[in-house]
Amino acid sequence: MDKITLTGLIETWDAESIATALLALKKDKTLEADILLHYNYFLEAISGKTLKSLVDLPKKWDKLSNTKKAYFIKDFPDGLPFPVKILNLNASRRVDAWRDSHYSNQVSFPEKILKFKELTELHLIHQQYEEMPESIGDLENLEVLNLHDNDWKSLPESLEKLTKLRIFNVSQNYRLSKIPDLSKFPDLEEVDFNYTKIDSLSDSFFDLKHLKKIVTISSPLDKNMSIMRKIFAAFPNAEINSNAKKAIELEDQSDAGVYAGQEEIKIRDWNINKLPASLFMADSVKSLIIDCNSLTELADQFDQLQTLEILELKVSDDATEFPKSIYKLKNLKELRINCGFVLLPEGIDALESLEVLEIDDYKLKELPKSFANLKNVKEINLKHVDYDIFSSIATFQHLETLTMDYHAYPFEFEKSLSGLINLRTFKIKANKPITDDLYKLPARIEMIELINNGNPSKDHMLSLDKIINHFTGLKRLDVRDYNLSSVSEAILPNYNLKELNFDNVKITQLPDSFSNLKALTSFRMFDNYLQSLNPSIYECSELEYLRLSKSNINVIPDGISRLQKLEWLGFEYGKISNLPEDIFEMKNLKKIAMEDCPLFSDKDWKALIKKKIKGIKVVKAWYD
Repeated sequence: MDKITLTGLIETWDAESIATALLALKKDKTLEADILLHYNYFLEAISGKTLKSLVDLPKKWDKLSNTKKAYFIKDFPDGLPFPVKILNLNASRRVDAWRDSHYSNQVSFPEKILKFKELTELHLIHQQYEEMPESIGDLENLEVLNLHDNDWKSLPESLEKLTKLRIFNVSQNYRLSKIPDLSKFPDLEEVDFNYTKIDSLSDSFFDLKHLKKIVTISSPLDKNMSIMRKIFAAFPNAEINSNAKKAIELEDQSDAGVYAGQEEIKIRDWNINKLPASLFMADSVKSLIIDCNSLTELADQFDQLQTLEILELKVSDDATEFPKSIYKLKNLKELRINCGFVLLPEGIDALESLEVLEIDDYKLKELPKSFANLKNVKEINLKHVDYDIFSSIATFQHLETLTMDYHAYPFEFEKSLSGLINLRTFKIKANKPITDDLYKLPARIEMIELINNGNPSKDHMLSLDKIINHFTGLKRLDVRDYNLSSVSEAILPNYNLKELNFDNVKITQLPDSFSNLKALTSFRMFDNYLQSLNPSIYECSELEYLRLSKSNINVIPDGISRLQKLEWLGFEYGKISNLPEDIFEMKNLKKIAMEDCPLFSDKDWKALIKKKIKGIKVVKAWYD
């Protein structure tokens, strides 16, 4: 047999054929040595020594690690046939308890594989590749391309040359928004868009004749009912993995009896684009929750629901027009809007029964002038506030609660807010510094929450003494990420403030006048800058809860037993190695929390305090 005949037998990788070749080579040792050298690259890859080792070479190749496959592919000699038609370079992925992904067995993209035109399948799962070479189109015999869980934003148009492609999987390419025209794959049977940004398909896609499986779930396609209706119509016999079918059924509801007699209606579907006609035939609805963040079309028919008292509207940011018919709901008491409307139309003051208003709209830049005439509102909750709210509410005599998250508008009041005679709760998460206009708010406010949502590293100053002295009706004060180190005046005797909470507040020492907080029952400082504890706090004899966590305090001064009403005490993540002897006199103390605190490791001390104070718990965490 000649060399061509012998290599033909060997490259069947079949045991019987290779045995025939070996038998013939016994008569020609020179040719045997030549052929052995020819296949030495394969033998080195699979750690084989003889030609007999080449039996079932494709199976042995598949068992190689990705690293070894990539190494041998990189310098693969031109004269050898690639041993497999199905190339698997799949990496591994593990998701931990925090849903973080951890990858292993990943390799750099081996561009040499794009020369292996005999490949019919290419699997590159979990590799997190970001770029695909244009030469991918040279794999003219490719039938299966599995790119699951990579990091491509787009794929090259050269893919359109893969006219034999049957299976195309681009799932979990979270940034992928551009793919080739799939109609170029006339034999396409399966396509998977799961967890991509693909939002459109060419018109010719719907003319494909062999599609058996389509996965659109968790992609923008699945939230576009116009496209999904076309997919269901064009491929009635295909397996379609989608949430859209249920959404389409909901959109098409037109029976007047669907919601008859229902006082509470909840429509929660993240795929529907428009509300069903049957909704506006509801005859008894008092509470309507619409949680549909793909909802782009809002029929202006809400005035047909005159029994409505509560409306919660959470829709797509692409919904551009607020339904003005909502303003005609004479019995509406609560309105909650989570949307992306650029503006709210005039006429909102027609909601004469409105008591609670919530707006979460990052696109909104101003309120309608008629907003100022909502005289009966008791509670306003706003998120993404990049407009002047204070001028609009200056005369809201019934307003009791004002909450603002992500307040990005300058904290300045053009009008006096003395008219807010019933305001009791004021909460703000501010992106910009809080100015002294804070003290234009009524002194009778009972609860204030101030959170710095700008740059916590900057010294956004607030004065604790001024806040407490101005707001004489204050019962609770929460401050986070502000600098309270400036003290300009003594805290005046106060018999209303009961709860004080500081988080990451810059203050190194409590003022001596802290002792004037005669009604204080709970004081918490977490992640604080205290260097020492001012004994003046022991004058706050009503204290029941004291928590000084993650501080620089080394020593607790004597006299703590004067806090005879104290029940819970916390020094978590602190430096306390001892407590004063008089702590054993605190018979009402029920719990001490000391996680990651030196004293917590002192077994003798823990045994002693448990002996001195019956029933006390020495625990790690505050809520243990």
